[in-house]
Amino acid sequence: MKEIKFRCWWDKKMHKVSGFDNVFGTQYINLFAADTIEAKEGVLMQYTGLKDKNGKEVYEGDLLKIQYEEKYGIVKWNEESACFQICNVPSKTLKHIKHYEVVGNIYENKDLLEVK
Repeated sequence: MKEIKFRCWWDKKMHKVSGFDNVFGTQYINLFAADTIEAKEGVLMQYTGLKDKNGKEVYEGDLLKIQYEEKYGIVKWNEESACFQICNVPSKTLKHIKHYEVVGNIYENKDLLEVK
């Protein structure tokens, strides 16, 4: 069974999420750092259930270095097909992906998103 975990981008830092609360119709995110924030203040990212070649967990919003063509892909949720997918990588490259590595995320490593 897939483990369901989240992390949260809040206050210019990435935080592990320990749980959720709903108090009088307001949703809150509980962070492992003992902070509780309103859900609208943070950006939630779900664990995909996958790990990279080094055993690091892959989350929505992660940047993956694709070793087949030295490309960087972004992990995103696709609403239409209800699955995670790797974006910004040509479809011909996706067929050959065997090894990938988490090299950052879209919030802390924006420099990797720039076209080189």
